[in-house]
Order: sequence, then structure tokens, then C-alpha cells
Amino acid sequence: MNPLQKTALRYNGLNYGPNYCVISDKRLFRRLRSKSKSRKSKGKSKWKLIKLHPHSGGYELWYPRNPLTGKHHPGIIASRAVAESFAGAGAAVNGMVAAHGPETKRSDGALGTCTFKTPRGNRKDRERDGTHSTGHDTTPGKLTAAEVQELLNGWEAKPNASAWGRKYSVTPQAIRYHLRRRGKLP
Repeated sequence: MNPLQKTALRYNGLNYGPNYCVISDKRLFRRLRSKSKSRKSKGKSKWKLIKLHPHSGGYELWYPRNPLTGKHHPGIIASRAVAESFAGAGAAVNGMVAAHGPETKRSDGALGTCTFKTPRGNRKDRERDGTHSTGHDTTPGKLTAAEVQELLNGWEAKPNASAWGRKYSVTPQAIRYHLRRRGKLP
């Protein structure tokens, strides 16, 4: 087994600098500066573990602050961040994506579980492994023809896109899309 390694966080070609540290077993730490005025603790810092958040696609996300804007990032996929941080940003900038191996889950983001491939190569791997999810396989997913017909028939009685979206586990925008396509909404 490989010993744990650490490096600075990189994601989509952006270096998050010395304030974020990635460990090879998919842990991310943020540096906390000491606010004490004493000589003993001046300049010292502590590291805080950043919590992973599950995502509907099976991935796990981190929400660190963007070093350029100071705002929270909309979500960093942990497995890609680990792969990019240790492999370097060249692959990510050149249009490559982090692809999981045949025996790994999307939530497995430890070093060595992902390699960089083209989007087409990643899609072929997902089809081979049976993890390629489209439409009806996902939650939220696309509406079936029967669900669209039920929506069209029941819209007059209950014109609430949010309620219909909750019923079918889709967004209100998806409901309005189907209604506009069928001429029920302007």
C-alpha cells in the first residue's frame, strides 16, 4: 500500500495555493490562520478537514473558496481534484476528464482510482462498465411519454410546475419545457 501523499489543491487548471491541501486518500484540508497575538502562536496555523458532500450522480463534492474571487466554489468533484492535484493541471486544461477505472465507484476518489482520458474515452468506459446513465436511469431523470401525457391532461386542474416537478422528481423548468412544447404555456 502506498504511503499517504499531500499536495496543494488544483482544479480546472486553477491553483488554490497554500491554503488548501489534498491528501491522496481523498481528504481536503483548509488552513486556519492563528488569530492569537502571542509570540508563541504567531505565524502558526492549524488545518481543518473540509467535509465531503454527496451528489446525486454518485460523486462527492467539496465547496472551498475560490482563490481569485473569495466566493465558495459551486462544487469541486473530489475524485477529479485528487487526480488533477497530483498529476498536474496539464491534462485538465487540454480537455481531458478524470475517468474512474473499471472496478471503482464514482465516490471513490483516492489517488490512483482515476486517470485522465478524453470525454469520448470516458463515455466508452462508462458504457462498458454499465455506469453510463441517461434520462430514465437517473434521479432526477427525463419524463416518460406517459408522464408527459398525464401532465398535459392534469395541467388545467393543477397548474403548478413545482408540484408536478416534485411528483416526477424533475425540476419545474423541465415541466415548463414540456408544456411550452405542447402549446400549454406561452
